[in-house]
Amino acid sequence: MASEMDQFLKANDITQTEIAEDLGLDSSSVSRKVGGERQWKLNEIQAVIIFLSRRLGRPVTYEELFGSTVEAATPEPDPAQEPAC
Repeated sequence: MASEMDQFLKANDITQTEIAEDLGLDSSSVSRKVGGERQWKLNEIQAVIIFLSRRLGRPVTYEELFGSTVEAATPEPDPAQEPAC
């Protein structure tokens, strides 16, 4: 079954390669993330939403891409919360 994001991209004629190029990621990495094999980082989700909003000329929401408000991303590590050595 295709992910919400995959369906959204296909419906709007946007390729995973375009997203990879805009985010500076490897195409295979984006493919695994879109396919649900790997989780998106929060900063990547934000960058994808900005890219898609610019590309489509309208705001794109998290819910449109992932189908829910459940957190689908791994947060960036907070250096302040790293254990001291």
